[in-house]
Amino acid sequence: MPASDDGPESSPLLQASDEDAESREQQKADVSKWTKVAIQNAALAATFLVLYAFADILRYISTIRLVELGICREHFLQRDPQSEEDYRNIPEHLCKLPSIQQRLAHLRGYLAALEAIVGLILTLPYGLLVDRFGERLVAGINVVGYLLSCAWIIVVCYCWQVFPIWSVVLAPLFRIIGGGSPILSSIIYSIAAKSTPDSSRQVIVPPRSHPWI
Repeated sequence: MPASDDGPESSPLLQASDEDAESREQQKADVSKWTKVAIQNAALAATFLVLYAFADILRYISTIRLVELGICREHFLQRDPQSEEDYRNIPEHLCKLPSIQQRLAHLRGYLAALEAIVGLILTLPYGLLVDRFGERLVAGINVVGYLLSCAWIIVVCYCWQVFPIWSVVLAPLFRIIGGGSPILSSIIYSIAAKSTPDSSRQVIVPPRSHPWI
């Protein structure tokens, strides 16, 4: 009667050696560690996001005042077209009339809606461009669009004799260059996540409310 070979047949064909197991454990330990490059990238990403948010707040405050001044100027010029030079710079307390504030609220709503539409439509196309050309190039293009958007608001408010104040609502169209704020934030978070150890990636990021609302 032949001898039973159940022992060898039931054993796994490939047995992991102690060296392989130790190697895998070492790789897992290395992945979970913060490297110097990871710390630098995370610090730069956090610094950029903080500075960008601070700049966005300052831009929002100054833009609201400029738009309010433009609406106020048009309001008083409609009543007295001959006193154009007198309304070049109107005190802020004179611009708190309900009709002026109502129009200001409408323009803020249009700005918020148009900027949201731009970000919604261009998220996918610029996401594909990030995969093809890299994060840094797309982030640089996004900053250019941001600067052009700010420059347009300044030009409209400064050249108030040429452009009507409602022209400021066209500023978000310049964010087509780069895809808007959602693309830039996603790129920065992606750069930070790639350098972050797997064990530290489960970080809850609070949603960022829109500045125009």
